[in-house]
Amino acid sequence: MKISIIILLSLLLFSVSNAQQIQFVQEDLGACDSTSQIAVTAFIVPSNMVWDSLHWYVSNTIYTKEQKTKAVLGDSLIVCFFYDNPVREVKDTFVVNDTHKLRLLSEIRETTRVLNGRTELLIEDTLLFSATNWAVSSGIRQSSSPTQAVFRGTGSIRVTLTYNSGCTEDISVYIPIEDKPSLVLQQTVLADPLGIAGTLTGRLTDGSLISTVNGNVVDNNRFSLQLNAGVQAVTVLSGTFSWTENYYVESAPVPNYRIEQMHDARWCDGSQAIVMITTDRSVIDIVSHSIVETIGNDTAYITTTGGAHFFSVQSGSYNVELFIEVNTEESPGDFVFIEDIIEPTCSNSNDAELVISYPNIMQSILANGVAITLQDTIRNLPEGSNTLVFTDTRLCDFTQNVEIPTSGNPCFYSSIFFSPNADGYNDIWSPTAVTGSQVDFEVYSYRNLNMQTIAKRSVYSGNNSWDGTDLSSGSVAQPGYYIIIGTINYPTELNWPVAPFREVVKLAR
Repeated sequence: MKISIIILLSLLLFSVSNAQQIQFVQEDLGACDSTSQIAVTAFIVPSNMVWDSLHWYVSNTIYTKEQKTKAVLGDSLIVCFFYDNPVREVKDTFVVNDTHKLRLLSEIRETTRVLNGRTELLIEDTLLFSATNWAVSSGIRQSSSPTQAVFRGTGSIRVTLTYNSGCTEDISVYIPIEDKPSLVLQQTVLADPLGIAGTLTGRLTDGSLISTVNGNVVDNNRFSLQLNAGVQAVTVLSGTFSWTENYYVESAPVPNYRIEQMHDARWCDGSQAIVMITTDRSVIDIVSHSIVETIGNDTAYITTTGGAHFFSVQSGSYNVELFIEVNTEESPGDFVFIEDIIEPTCSNSNDAELVISYPNIMQSILANGVAITLQDTIRNLPEGSNTLVFTDTRLCDFTQNVEIPTSGNPCFYSSIFFSPNADGYNDIWSPTAVTGSQVDFEVYSYRNLNMQTIAKRSVYSGNNSWDGTDLSSGSVAQPGYYIIIGTINYPTELNWPVAPFREVVKLAR
């Protein structure tokens, strides 16, 4: 029976037209000597390519119009396909493999344990030769197939493989007898002060599987035992090896517990204080407390409240009671200061400002229920009582009331001089008030330019501005001083009361 070996080669293409290529298949190995002929087939791709003729050049002999030819190992074969009109050519070369290029690749896999004085040997043929026989000089062949075999043995072993071509291959290996590994024992947790429940771990130095420990099945490469203090015997089985060792399990001394406060209780409600309890070389099992605690080996973290607390700490069968006075944070309200109050510019306005300082633990401020940016100046405050709410990073807050004094100035401004002479400058008396306000007023004669009192009479009645006209004469009023008396009606949305005003204005020409 022949060995089928498919060898697909990347081929050199000499004709670029239509990207034709030649592929080769070496169809058999032949006998073990290099004179045996081997069948090689050539074909052109793509498969729908229509070719006219083919020439093989084998050992200077030309074979025409054949796809298959015969050659011996090591021969260099040249093939040419001719096609199309005018004639085009596709040409390539193939070298027939010899036995040195088809040698067996093998791998030896040893077990980690000597079983009954023998070791497993695994040989694999990665080139997929078909073997008709596997023979060994010593040991036992447990199983075999055309591509692999499994043996048991130690010492020098020679494996002979016979292929279906009649060729043979020899492999020599040496399998040493394995030494007995060492057993490593280590106490990872001391027994408690009463000598109870120490933890002893073990492993084999070669990492092999352990069968039983003190008669209990393990089936793993390490083990852990709970042992009381004192001399304890440990018996381990692994394969044909066994170990029995006495190990002294130590007890922990009476625990040296330490308790300290890691974080103060919150200033606003006295909760969320953090207390840490630690001990040396002991495991904390339970801490009796009303709040759930986090315990990790020799350390416990407890969330509690401010004030005096007793904690009952248990480690194995050992129990101790600890006391701590838990501190509460100082209120940040004691560190909020009003540095300055900038009063409103006029009565009933909301442009007062506060310059404040506060601790950097604050994360938000509400001014009269409105969130503001954290800064040292709070703007747009009305006169009267203002409420500030500070909230810190732990979501505690406190309230501080600030009284803004009332301004004696109405929200009203006007020029005390105007000259209605049509020169385009300061021709009209026009008061300035909050946008959207209505100014209603009356103008009365007061004094002449020499400040002599004249008859007081109504000169003008209107709103928002006066162009200097004397309504009784219809012309510009005489130069002098006039009293303007009126009211300011602020926009409805400000919800401010009507404000009266009285101004003395000089009219000149």
